[in-house]
Amino acid sequence: DIATIAMVVFSLLSVLFAYDAIAGEREEGTLGQIMSNPVPRGHLLLGKYVGGILPLSVLVIFSFLIGLLVMLLSPAVSLNRSDWVRILIIISVILIYSSAFYTLGIFLSVLCERSATALMLLLFLWVLLVIIVPASASYIASRIHTVPLETEIKLQTDRVWDQFEEEAEK
Repeated sequence: DIATIAMVVFSLLSVLFAYDAIAGEREEGTLGQIMSNPVPRGHLLLGKYVGGILPLSVLVIFSFLIGLLVMLLSPAVSLNRSDWVRILIIISVILIYSSAFYTLGIFLSVLCERSATALMLLLFLWVLLVIIVPASASYIASRIHTVPLETEIKLQTDRVWDQFEEEAEK
């Protein structure tokens, strides 16, 4: 499922690309050298963001292009204009989702002194946001509101149709 792949793989890649963006530079001592030049901090962060999000975007787009190529080579698949619009929306949402995790990674990389600390915090947040919260939300929702079985829905539908037919005959 594309949503699961995007949620798990691309968010994890974003975290792994970003965890040492600033903390790693601080540990190696290169951050001090960069900041000794007249480079505004905002430009440094923007450069780190663009430098990390571009490879992620290329990965997302390339993987979709490969999947689309396989689909288009199949004679059973034909895409119309609305399908292409949906595909573009899906790609855009995945890029925004990946960007959010990458931005979170840069944020924690700025806050942490060591890149290992940033990585551990990011992996904890990743597990929390990608695995635990969706699973617990699904569990809680199933406990709050139970979905009727398919057979119950079929019986109700049949009853409504029977009533409709009776009234139509009258």
